[in-house]
Amino acid sequence: MDRQEIEQLCQEVAGILAKNPEYKMDLEDFLKVYSSEYETDLDPLTLERNLSDHVILSQDDETGSRTIQLSPLRIFGREIVPLLEENSGGSIMLSNLESIYLQRYTAFTTSY
Repeated sequence: MDRQEIEQLCQEVAGILAKNPEYKMDLEDFLKVYSSEYETDLDPLTLERNLSDHVILSQDDETGSRTIQLSPLRIFGREIVPLLEENSGGSIMLSNLESIYLQRYTAFTTSY
């Protein structure tokens, strides 16, 4: 995959995961949704090889079920943009960022 294809895939994957709590899904469910929305199958190896900086694939040792989740940095990026848009025309003083972020996303910050 070239860089443009990887970026497109990243946007598609992030878009699906953003609709779910904690930006996380069962991998099989995710693959079904992806296939339905984009009318193409997606191989988990493609995700592992090309989006390792963007998503985390994990497996439950007891059940064997696999999950996919946006990486913490990608989650932060998706959450910070609305804060910037809502506050002072796109800027927040660095000293206020933590308190504003925690007020908005307290429920999510404990899950990382």
